[in-house]
Amino acid sequence: MGLHAALVAVDLKQPETRDRFIQRVNSDSKKFRSLDGDAAPFIKLAQDIQKDLKAGGKGEIDLDAARENAGKMSSFNRTDFDYLLGRYYEATGNVAKAKDAYINCLCQPTIRHNSRTLAGIGLRRLGGGPADYRDHFLKTP
Repeated sequence: MGLHAALVAVDLKQPETRDRFIQRVNSDSKKFRSLDGDAAPFIKLAQDIQKDLKAGGKGEIDLDAARENAGKMSSFNRTDFDYLLGRYYEATGNVAKAKDAYINCLCQPTIRHNSRTLAGIGLRRLGGGPADYRDHFLKTP
């Protein structure tokens, strides 16, 4: 939720609030508990976002490295991860990577999930739609 709040702060052009939420994700990470052990990739994503912001906030998080970081997350958590990654790319103007992350989110098998809905809205906002993820979706088990 801290990353969601930080990205809302980006939209509201409130960098101090954004930085405070990202810092809380990093500083409070020892308290995080996940039933399926998937908290570490979210913490690493927060650290990558913080590092990118310090370098100018151009959305230069390596997409392949982020996917490797996500590893074998449950589909449910992977849906959130891909949405958050896409939302950060979009917020920093990296449209191609944002679309890619949103498409990956939409193709997760967790059908009933708020992040899938938000990813679909993000993809539409960037001018994309079902034709952009049809082939990828059909390949998803």
